[in-house]
Amino acid sequence: MRSALLAAGVVFLTVAEARAAEPPCNVLTPTDVKAVTGQEVQPLAKGDSPGAGGCANFRTPDGHAFLGVDRHRGTGAYRTAVGSVPKDIYPQHSPVPGLGDEAVLMKDDTGRMRYLVARKGETTVVLFPLTYDKVVNGKVQYKISDAQLQQLAERALAAK
Repeated sequence: MRSALLAAGVVFLTVAEARAAEPPCNVLTPTDVKAVTGQEVQPLAKGDSPGAGGCANFRTPDGHAFLGVDRHRGTGAYRTAVGSVPKDIYPQHSPVPGLGDEAVLMKDDTGRMRYLVARKGETTVVLFPLTYDKVVNGKVQYKISDAQLQQLAERALAAK
């Protein structure tokens, strides 16, 4: 497990360094997140919480990390974003028809860790819930459902 987390960190740092020249994004607002999920959120600065590595991150009013979002532009950005996700951590890959030009939802074996990458034209967005989702009777109780994650991705792809 430790080596898997270390590998994920190395991949994240490599992608982050490659994207370091990109400006901050205003891809989603707290109003967008509340409209889709019903959850009040506030901006969370990049790096202020474990996992908050997106160019836009959100937390709940009580300080818990909620959602991270990243946006990249360019012809190879989607391929790079999908290819940088460690398959041993996110082995489940499901295409998301109807979301942008192409999209894939990746999950870990428990279904609790999720990573959505979507592309429309030369814009790629990555959304990753930062919530701790409980499992009740073998079923994950998501704070952000897969459908809500897809709706947020649609809004993020439409942002300027």
